[in-house]
Amino acid sequence: MKYITHSLVILLSFLIWAGTAHAVEKTSGQSRLPVTESMVNQKFIFIGNLIKRSKTFKNIEAHGDEDVFEDIANVKALYKKAELSVQQGDYEVANNLLNEIVKLVTSITRKESKVTNDQTNSLRYYNERKATIIALMKTFDEITTNEQTANESLEPRRRMVDDFLNQAKSNITNGEVDGAIVNVDKAYDVAIRITIEVRDGITLIRELNFETAKDEYLYEIDRNDSHYFLLDITVKEKKPSAKMLLSIQKLREESDGMRADADNEAKSGNYEAATDILNKSTKNLIRAIRMGGNFIPG
Repeated sequence: MKYITHSLVILLSFLIWAGTAHAVEKTSGQSRLPVTESMVNQKFIFIGNLIKRSKTFKNIEAHGDEDVFEDIANVKALYKKAELSVQQGDYEVANNLLNEIVKLVTSITRKESKVTNDQTNSLRYYNERKATIIALMKTFDEITTNEQTANESLEPRRRMVDDFLNQAKSNITNGEVDGAIVNVDKAYDVAIRITIEVRDGITLIRELNFETAKDEYLYEIDRNDSHYFLLDITVKEKKPSAKMLLSIQKLREESDGMRADADNEAKSGNYEAATDILNKSTKNLIRAIRMGGNFIPG
C-alpha cells in the first residue's frame, strides 16, 4: 500500500518526539519533573494534529488492516478524555492519557511495519514466480514454434496463463497483493503442466517419425534438458525439506552420470544406446521432480 511508508515516517517522528518528552519527566532518582501546563499543551497539540489533520490516520482508517481499527478508535477516545482534562486544568490526568496514546501509536506502528514487511515478501514472491512463468512460456512457445505443432487442447490453457498474469498485474496496480499471489499461482500451475504436456505430446508423435537414430538422440537431449530445468524450478518454488533435498540430489547425480554415459555412446556413434540411457536419465529426473512436490506425467 502506497500510504504505509509515508505513515510510518510520520508515526515514527511522533514517537521520537513524544518519547523524548516523556523521558525528561523522569530523573535518575525516584522523583520526576513536575508536569507543566506548557509541556502538556505542546504534547496535546502535536497529538491533535496527528489525529485530526494528518493524512496518516485518514489513510490507515481508509485502507488499514482491521486489527489496527480498534487501536485508532481507542486513540480518539483517549484524546477526547485528555481534551476534557486539559480544559479542566487537570494536566496530570491529561498527561497520563496522552502517554497512553503514545503506547497505542507504538502498537499501530509495529502492526503497520509488519504489514510493510509482509507485503515486501509477497511482492518478492510474486516477481520470482512471474519470472518462472515467463521462462516456462518461453520454453512452451519455442517448442510449438520449432515443431510447428499446434495442440488444440493446450492453446486455450496457454491463453489462460496470459489471462491470469494480466489479472495479477491488475491486482498489483490496485494494491491487491494477495489477489496477485492467487492469480500468479494459478498461472504457474497451468504453465508448468502445459509445458510438460506439449513436450510429452511431441515425443509420442516423433517416436514414430524420426528419420535417423541421431535425430531421436538429439531430441532426447533437448527433452532431458527440459526436465533439468523443471527440476530446478520445482526445488526453487516448492522448497522441499533438507531430508528430501538429499534424496533429490542423489537422483540428480544419478541422472548426471547417465547423461555422461549417453554422451559417450553418442560420440562413438551408438545413438540408439545413447537414447535409451537418456530416457532412463529423464525418468530419474521425473522422479526427482515429483519428490520435490510437483507431480508431472511421464
